[in-house]
Amino acid sequence: TLAAVLAFTVACNTTKTNTDKTNPKMEATSATLLEGSWKLDFIDETASQGKDLKTLFPGKTPGLTFDANQKRVHGNDGCNNINGTYEIKNGNEIKIGDKLASTLMACDGVSDRAFYDALTRTNKFDSNGNQLVFLTDDVVVMRFIKQNTTLEGTWVLEKIQTKDRSAKT
Repeated sequence: TLAAVLAFTVACNTTKTNTDKTNPKMEATSATLLEGSWKLDFIDETASQGKDLKTLFPGKTPGLTFDANQKRVHGNDGCNNINGTYEIKNGNEIKIGDKLASTLMACDGVSDRAFYDALTRTNKFDSNGNQLVFLTDDVVVMRFIKQNTTLEGTWVLEKIQTKDRSAKT
């Protein structure tokens, strides 16, 4: 009987517990919140050093486009094209900045490093559909506005090019 009690005790104490907090269904739902193209609307004081977006990025405002199915992201940092992957865990935790590659153009007066630093500090995100917020813990680091990328609507033809302008004559 002692052997039976020990066997029962061991069997009761060896139940498998799931220590991985990852929920694939929740991650898929969270990833769809990122889907689409986003234009930078705000960057925090640490990255901007008190400068506005036009001063930080005089030629082109940075933006990101997320593909939730492939867990890939591409975009522009105000100067260089960027692309890579991102990782989501526990619903709204994101890792993105260390997973990106970039072209290496030199652009005077562009704060592309500030953009990368803010992405690297990002560890959470939140989205309401039209705004995407990147956070470090509970502090907003960057805010993006959803861009309409559909071609729906009315289009007006403004000009028809009658001569081939590709050849320099």
